[in-house]
Amino acid sequence: MGNLLLQAFLLPGNAACSALGVTDPEGRMMLRMLVNILVWNVVVIVGVFLWFG
Repeated sequence: MGNLLLQAFLLPGNAACSALGVTDPEGRMMLRMLVNILVWNVVVIVGVFLWFG
């Protein structure tokens, strides 16, 4: 169960890395972190606006 949640959490970053063809582990980690931060920040902000708006 935990592994499935982790895979779902990292899905946007992994998809971006695969789409851009990044294979270097360090470069992949940095791009994945950037994309995940951007995506999940938007999800949280939209969720807060829907909850309290």
